[in-house]
Amino acid sequence: MFIRILSISRRTDIPAFYGQWFIKRVRAGWFAVPNPFNAKQVSRIELRDGQLIADLARMAGELCFEIQGCAETIDLRLWGVRPGKCIDNDLMRRVFGLAAPARKDRSQRRVCGCIESRDIDMYDSCTFGCAYCYATRSFATARRHRQAHDPASESLLGRYRAPPATSTGKAGAARVPVQGDLFG
Repeated sequence: MFIRILSISRRTDIPAFYGQWFIKRVRAGWFAVPNPFNAKQVSRIELRDGQLIADLARMAGELCFEIQGCAETIDLRLWGVRPGKCIDNDLMRRVFGLAAPARKDRSQRRVCGCIESRDIDMYDSCTFGCAYCYATRSFATARRHRQAHDPASESLLGRYRAPPATSTGKAGAARVPVQGDLFG
């Protein structure tokens, strides 16, 4: 079987900077690639329908991994990629034996398959440094937040205090940050 390997990060980081273009070209089934030393010489790099996706799914399967789509508007199952969910009730049932309700999270994109959940993380807290990250506006800020993180705090960052639980076990509506002791 012929497998075409595409390098998408040797001369630039296509996923980080040109992801939309890359997906459009994969859907088109070919790429126009100018010779880096002679821009008048352009190669047409063709993909069979779904070749890249199917090859990746097959290779992942050989390694006992599975590739899943995330909020895709096209059906990738034909190429071995099933719709995935970051917050996945089926996975929770299989792995932990939990019967999580299968209600779609209405606060997510229309095609997102995630079930209802509550984020407990905070923006500008991840220090991985991914160039495409929407949740970290400043990696310098994220590093400062990480250094200041207190494992004993009620909140991930800062010293936010939750209102006391009511008799129903639910917290009150007010979520006001509480200033820490100046000399504590």
